[in-house]
Amino acid sequence: MSTLRRILIIGLVLASFTGIAAMVVLKKESANNVIATLPDVAIEFAPSDLAEVQVQDLSRTLPITGTFSAVNWAYVKSRVAGDMREVLVREGESVKKGQVIARIDVTELQARLQERTGNLESSRAQFELAEKVRANNQQLLDQGFISRNAFDNSQSSYQQAKGAVKANEAQLALAKKSLEDSIIRAPIDGIVAERLVQAGEKVAVDSKLFTVMDLSRMELAASIPNSDIGNVQLGQPVAFKVEGFGDREFTGQIDRINPATQNGSRSILVYAVIDNASLLLKGGMFAQGTILVEKLTVTTAAPMTAVREEGGLFVVYVIENGVLKRQVVTLGKKSEEAGLVEIAGGLEPGARVINGAFTNLRVGSKVRVSQVETPAKSAVVSKEH
Repeated sequence: MSTLRRILIIGLVLASFTGIAAMVVLKKESANNVIATLPDVAIEFAPSDLAEVQVQDLSRTLPITGTFSAVNWAYVKSRVAGDMREVLVREGESVKKGQVIARIDVTELQARLQERTGNLESSRAQFELAEKVRANNQQLLDQGFISRNAFDNSQSSYQQAKGAVKANEAQLALAKKSLEDSIIRAPIDGIVAERLVQAGEKVAVDSKLFTVMDLSRMELAASIPNSDIGNVQLGQPVAFKVEGFGDREFTGQIDRINPATQNGSRSILVYAVIDNASLLLKGGMFAQGTILVEKLTVTTAAPMTAVREEGGLFVVYVIENGVLKRQVVTLGKKSEEAGLVEIAGGLEPGARVINGAFTNLRVGSKVRVSQVETPAKSAVVSKEH
């Protein structure tokens, strides 16, 4: 290849590189000019992306779950054996204390009562005779007509007859008591929860016949972790919801605290008592609620989701005069269930803060709030999910 030809080729290559460089410079200048002419872009937030710092009460609670049972309830058991003659109540029926709810056949009991009555009459007759003999022998002993030994025999017969009367009186009382016990009565005011016997069945002593529950006062047993039990005290308010009643809220208070942990766990049972005059709550119903452990009144609070930690400091992003500002705050107590935290310093009530996990927030940026609920839209702001 000749020298002239090589020089031409090299010149063409250099010219190509020069042209490409010139085009890059022109494009860059053109882009800069376009950017320079763009107006400032405001960060747009939806109303739900903002929150207002407010003065309000904060409460700290402990969650509880459990089932209801009646505070007052009783098993009704048979005190005598016999055939069940009639049963007068069924499950779900209301009863009053002392009301007759069943009767046991009394044929055998009446026969026993007559027998014990006859035994008592016989022993009383023997006692009267022994008493007369003892009185006569006492006179004869005083006059010296009988020996001391003869008098002691009459005295012994008198004491035996007296003892027999007392024994037969006791037996008669038991027979009368058994006859009274053949009539089964409700031990408390309440509702029959169980009926375990039918007319005609033979029942033994101590057989379980009924369960009666007083639903006017209910009790909720709940397990509290050992680490939280120190916050629970007698009389603390309890609020809860019950399956089947929607959003309706029931209230009560802590009535008892078990002194020992449950077997197999480190939790402790606490008992909340609830007035249930309407009888809406039933035994065995499941409930979820909270114990009010502490209440802070008149404090400045903000959503916990508005506070973030940056460089070891707690900060919030505030909108002031349409501009985004970063503000360091001092935190107080938290209310986990309400999702709020006390702002002990750094913010005044009424301040509007960014509420949510937004990234790329630039201090000094202009802010605009849309009039409708739309996702936050900006070239420089995104929301973590």
